[in-house]
Amino acid sequence: MAVRNSGTNKACKAKQDTYGMGDIVTAEAMIQACRKRGRIVWAYGRVSTDAQELERQNHVFEGLGIDDEHRFNEKKSGKDFDRPVFRELMEKVEPGDLIVCRSVDRFGRNLIENERLRNEITFGKNVGIAFTDSPLLNRTGDQSTMGYLMSSIMYIFQSFFAETERNSILQRTAEGRRIAMENGVKFGRPSYRIPEKFREIKDDIIDGRISINQAKKQLGINYRTLKKWLRTARKEELSDMLRIRAHGLLDAVQEMDGGSPSLRLAAQQLAAQMTEEAEKLSTEERKKPEFDESGKVKKPKRQKKETDLDLEIERMEKATAEFVRRADEMMEAMYGGSLSVAES
Repeated sequence: MAVRNSGTNKACKAKQDTYGMGDIVTAEAMIQACRKRGRIVWAYGRVSTDAQELERQNHVFEGLGIDDEHRFNEKKSGKDFDRPVFRELMEKVEPGDLIVCRSVDRFGRNLIENERLRNEITFGKNVGIAFTDSPLLNRTGDQSTMGYLMSSIMYIFQSFFAETERNSILQRTAEGRRIAMENGVKFGRPSYRIPEKFREIKDDIIDGRISINQAKKQLGINYRTLKKWLRTARKEELSDMLRIRAHGLLDAVQEMDGGSPSLRLAAQQLAAQMTEEAEKLSTEERKKPEFDESGKVKKPKRQKKETDLDLEIERMEKATAEFVRRADEMMEAMYGGSLSVAES
């Protein structure tokens, strides 16, 4: 069989009988050959998220005799090779060294980038790459033309499946997230409850007995958070005010002996509107998420400014005052026997 010329990777070059398996070269054989030449064997392990563990990959590396000093592990997506630990490894390897990786998907999940980086490392840097799970992928400098071809084809196939699997995972995750959010599931940080310490000094802040700077220092928060708490507290007050008036209206309806059916109906409808408005004020309003074509949640165009939020509170105060005025007139009409409010 033809032997590849010296322009191919020489990182783990050895005669075929050194490996003992023809063109199928195990990672163990490549490691042994490199150590005989006095070169360094490195290991690269990767998972995508902090929740995943590298223990199984490190167990394999440990079994191959690769110590901690020469292992490079990171928790980073395999979508590309813009990874800090991988870049650090590339700076350390030298011609003749060997990089051991458990499988192609641990190396990367991008078909084009996988092939480009493999060629750059093996031909450009003259550094070998060995995959412990797939001996067919391992490329050596003395492979036959057929062996080199099979190794390349299998590597491209496995890189393709690795990228396809990643895309499938992203699609399923996005779909599951979309369905969950449409069903009311909330993602992200849990809502933060306003501490009791703030409520104790809230009135003093509003009345000016405690300055904004003093309040920030006492509570250990910044200006934006303080303003948010003040607005939330005001919404709670408006909500309580509406609920009290709504209950008063319903009590008045129950106490009426006979009376105008139209007045009773008008009072019940107003009480329902006030209760609904109170519920909106007491719960954080969350708009239904919008999704793009890929199923990802669209980002909001911009955050509301402080002035917009203050104006929003002013509108709520005016709307609440109007509800309260109508409720007071309605109660006066019911107790006084007038129909003018209900009919107006």
